[in-house]
Formats: sequence, C-alpha cells, structure tokens
Amino acid sequence: MEGTFKHIGASFNAWLMNADQSGIRPILSFVNTIRKNFKGILNSIKLGITNAVAEGINSKIQTAKSRAKGFGKIDNFKSMIYFLGNNFNFEIH
Repeated sequence: MEGTFKHIGASFNAWLMNADQSGIRPILSFVNTIRKNFKGILNSIKLGITNAVAEGINSKIQTAKSRAKGFGKIDNFKSMIYFLGNNFNFEIH
C-alpha cells in the first residue's frame, strides 16, 4: 500500500496505514473505497471535475431516450442524443 500512495504526502500516507491497521470495519471499508477509486479521486482533484458533469450528460441521454421512443432504430436514438447535446440556434435572420 505504501508505494501506491507515496506521492500524495507523508501525513495522508501515515493516516491510511494507521487506518488500515485499526481493524475497525467502517474505517477499513473507507480505506478500501479509497484504494478502489484512487485514480478517479486524484483526477477529480487535479481537473476540478465533479460527478455533476456525468450526471448532466446522463440527464440529456435520458431525455433523448424518452423522446426517441417509438422510432425503433438505434440511429434515431443517437441522433436525438447529438441533437440535445448541442446548442443549436434556429433563429431566422
């Protein structure tokens, strides 16, 4: 475990090691969650992107799914996703 978290700071690494050795189930579960999701956690911190972006995309896809019902072809579903994912301007000049 030490090598995995080596670059994130001695204090956090020491806490993780102590938490791992605690034997307290909820803390062990938390440490395991950190291990499993470590790359995603670091990427979120580095990029400043939260799960809200993914939820927003999913919301648009669910809207497209609802609107594409009855067409029966996957291409129509894809087209609806692309249509909803863009900010088209249909104003007549």
